[in-house]
Amino acid sequence: MPVIKERFLSFGNKSIRCIYRTNRRIKRLSLKITQFGEVELLFPPRFPVYQAENFLNSHLGLIEKRIVSRPASGERMTFLGKEIKISFVESRLRKKIKLTFADGTLEVEANPGLNLRRDTIYKQFLKIKTSELIIPMAHTLAKKHGFFPTLIKQGRGNTRWGSCTSKGVVSLNFMLAALPEELIEYVIIHEFCHLRFLNHSRQFWNEVEKIIPAYRDLRKHLKGLML
Repeated sequence: MPVIKERFLSFGNKSIRCIYRTNRRIKRLSLKITQFGEVELLFPPRFPVYQAENFLNSHLGLIEKRIVSRPASGERMTFLGKEIKISFVESRLRKKIKLTFADGTLEVEANPGLNLRRDTIYKQFLKIKTSELIIPMAHTLAKKHGFFPTLIKQGRGNTRWGSCTSKGVVSLNFMLAALPEELIEYVIIHEFCHLRFLNHSRQFWNEVEKIIPAYRDLRKHLKGLML
C-alpha cells in the first residue's frame, strides 16, 4: 500500500509516528495502532488527503488514550503470544547479525557499529519464524481440511493479517508469529475459506464455523489488537 505522507503526533513527552497510506480495497477511512506503537491512517485512493487528515485530527483523543494505555513502542514484544526479551551481545568481528532464541530470550550477536534498532531485529526474527513455523502450519492445515491454495507465502507487515487472491494465492503477515497459536490458526483458516467464497457472505462464515466453531470469540480478540 503506497505511503502518501507521514507526520509525528505529540502526546505529552511522547512523539508518535503516523503513516498515511492508500488502500484500494477499503471504502472508508480507518485508523490502526501497529505492534510498535505507530499510527496508520488508511483511506481509498484519490480520497482527499486533507479530509483524511481532518478525520485523524478528530480522533486524536482516542489515539492518545490507546497509546497511553499500552507499553511504549518496542518495549513489549511477543512470540506465539508469549512475551520475549532481547539481549545484545557485542561481536566486533561479526559482519552480519546472528539471532539465537531460547527460553524466551532472543540473543542478538552483532558488531556494535551497526547501531541496530530493537523493532528492526524483532521484525527480522518474526519473518524467520514465519518461514519456519507459520507457513508449514498453513500447509498442514490446508491438507487437513481439504484446501488447495496455489501458493502460500509470507506477506509484508502491513495492516492486514492475511489475504487471499482470486488466483488462490494466500499471503500471511509475518506479524502473525507474535500472536497466540489459536489466533494464527483462525487467520489461516479465514483466508483458506476465501478460496471457496471470496467475500464475507453468510456462506463464508458458515464455512469458517465448520472448522472453528468458536471463531467469533477469536475474531473479536483479533479485532481488539487493532484500533
